[in-house]
Amino acid sequence: MGDTVRSEIIDGMAVITTDKLPVNALSSVVRKRLWLALDAANEVDDVDAVVLACAGKTFFTGANITEFGPPPEDPLLPEIVDMIEDLGKAAEEVVSRTLFAMINEGAKILCEGIASRSSDIDLVYCNRYGFPSYRGGPTVYGEQMGLHKVLDSIRQFQDKFGDRWWKLTPVLEELVATGRNRFE
Repeated sequence: MGDTVRSEIIDGMAVITTDKLPVNALSSVVRKRLWLALDAANEVDDVDAVVLACAGKTFFTGANITEFGPPPEDPLLPEIVDMIEDLGKAAEEVVSRTLFAMINEGAKILCEGIASRSSDIDLVYCNRYGFPSYRGGPTVYGEQMGLHKVLDSIRQFQDKFGDRWWKLTPVLEELVATGRNRFE
């Protein structure tokens, strides 16, 4: 579990990578390690941006079910998002990349049949990870923002950073191509 979150500086970017997460869950241990990595990146003057990435087949599927009984431990997801916003290191792009990655992953989860409705994904993020409920969850937020904007931004990130970091979920392209702006 010691290498679940690692950080390296590459060309002025702090690349914080999650790997080998137990059941791919964003547990309190992972959140704490993300917090520490973000704090360390903030202390480096030569870092202009922070990239959050998942290695190999790692992805965040939802809450760690072993944490469902007691109240969630700090830091919660909103605290991590607030920290990212306060970094002062290309904050808008960092938040956009994080949110668009969530929206893209949500589309992938729907395509693979892991969740049957986009509202299932939003409920998990709002109730277990502290995604701001007034935003409705990542899929609702993407719909409100406009899936065409999400798609365009993901394509830009893909062009800029390559397929290693950004693999577009085909359903987003399909939804935008057919003029739909809803996951369901």
